[in-house]
Amino acid sequence: MFYYFLVILLVASFAKSKESDAIETYKLTHPISVSMGLEYVEFSAGNTHIGGLISSINLRNTNIIAKYYNLEFWFKIGAGSQKVSGNYFIGSSNPLSNLTSFRGVTGMVEEFGGKFGYNITKNVEKPLFLSLGYEYSSYTHSATYNPYSTSVSYNNFLLSLDSAMRLGSSRWSIDYTLLASYTPTIIYFSGVDIVSSTSNFLVKNIKQKSIFAHGFGIKGSVGVSYAISKNVYFFTKIIAKYQHTLPSNSTTITTRATPSTNEVLPQASTQVAYPQASVIYAGLQFGIGF
Repeated sequence: MFYYFLVILLVASFAKSKESDAIETYKLTHPISVSMGLEYVEFSAGNTHIGGLISSINLRNTNIIAKYYNLEFWFKIGAGSQKVSGNYFIGSSNPLSNLTSFRGVTGMVEEFGGKFGYNITKNVEKPLFLSLGYEYSSYTHSATYNPYSTSVSYNNFLLSLDSAMRLGSSRWSIDYTLLASYTPTIIYFSGVDIVSSTSNFLVKNIKQKSIFAHGFGIKGSVGVSYAISKNVYFFTKIIAKYQHTLPSNSTTITTRATPSTNEVLPQASTQVAYPQASVIYAGLQFGIGF
């Protein structure tokens, strides 16, 4: 799915902004930005806590349309080693592996989305965009000798405020974003050693089961940028994000009679239901826009 999004992102990058010189150096008028991120992720579900640093790559495409409209797309992917405390598997009634505890897992985050907004101030030098949009985001964690990886997939329906302004007549500018979302959440369990009639849409031999929950999210960012020319700027940004998920429904996971992974128990079954869960992201991005 995100491959189609990347195509849209690249096509939109060729759109030309026809705004006045008064806002030419602002972040909101630069079509493309690329950045590296480093953030701490803390996932909590019941008495289970998974946390650690994630390194990410971030792409963003922003287009000002007819002076007062903003069309924006973004993509992010990142990964890092995570530490586990408490129970793992999460929400599982019985063990599916000879191992009863895991000290660490691999975590991966992914985001892609878009939004469309209107400058409610109609001030091109101090714009304030009120936007509606959609963002898919996920947090996936997996461990060796675990018969399945877990991906918590958030479908965020967004309402956001975005603003940017130059500091006097200097090359420095600041920007901020405030965002809230209603978040239907799907929790996927995927693995080669589980029994299911549903396959992963990318790899057919990986079987998949899922459960559903509701939730909400909030996000904020504050950035500072420096324009080294009319068309190029460097920036740094502080970002914080919180996703909350209400308790899910349940599903049964059963392992194959002949597992391919060491320590996985054959034909073992467990009921899995996620308790109330949350994930917190906090970090920095450093990048360039043009």
